[in-house]
Amino acid sequence: FSEAGEKKFKTLKKVNLPEKSPEGETITAIGKSAFRGKGIEAVTIPETVTQIGDFAFNSNNLKEIKLPSKLEKAGMSTFA
Repeated sequence: FSEAGEKKFKTLKKVNLPEKSPEGETITAIGKSAFRGKGIEAVTIPETVTQIGDFAFNSNNLKEIKLPSKLEKAGMSTFA
């Protein structure tokens, strides 16, 4: 994340992930440890995502998770 992105995570508690990257590419996967320990309480993952890496949302305060219907794989300890 950019410095500005890191600052947002200090106050942002609900995350709605986009279907496309800033470059216009469809997001189909969330990488290993991508949002680990960011203090997120709620996340909505778009329908375009089919895979979520190990520990992607590990060590958060998740109370609400909206998963895509086409999710094929969630890695080890993804939401622990």
